[in-house]
Amino acid sequence: LYRVRLETLRKTSKYFELLLGSDRFSEGKGIAAIFASLRIREILPSEAEPEELPRISITDDDETTRVAGRESVFTDLLRVLHGGEIVMRITIPYLAILSVMADRFDCASTVARYLKGTKKLPWPQTFGNMSAVTEELLRQKILISWLLDDQAKLLSATKS
Repeated sequence: LYRVRLETLRKTSKYFELLLGSDRFSEGKGIAAIFASLRIREILPSEAEPEELPRISITDDDETTRVAGRESVFTDLLRVLHGGEIVMRITIPYLAILSVMADRFDCASTVARYLKGTKKLPWPQTFGNMSAVTEELLRQKILISWLLDDQAKLLSATKS
């Protein structure tokens, strides 16, 4: 379970804006009802006990993100959206999963801005070494740079 700020999610992601910010979907209706109940009892959502807050299930619909440790990557995605820092070790496979999640939840621009500002971003050399491992890294580098709209890295990766 994750405790998040609704307004932050809605502001940083069109997906969450549509899912949670309107009565178009049952998730948004449920949140509105629970928040109305909290207001009647004069409880701020930020001060409410976890069991009083709405819970939204997010299911995997992509084979790429159905990997061990995806919960930690999703936790880092939520941290980035809330202005925090990634705590996991950043690797190319990690970035590939993060990029797919960012694309899925329509917050790639926020994640891209964060990653461009980090000094610990790995980008291993893959030119001239075509082992199976290197080829997979190269494919992941292309995917990451494409999903996060990093034209310079995409050009470099596709050239390799």
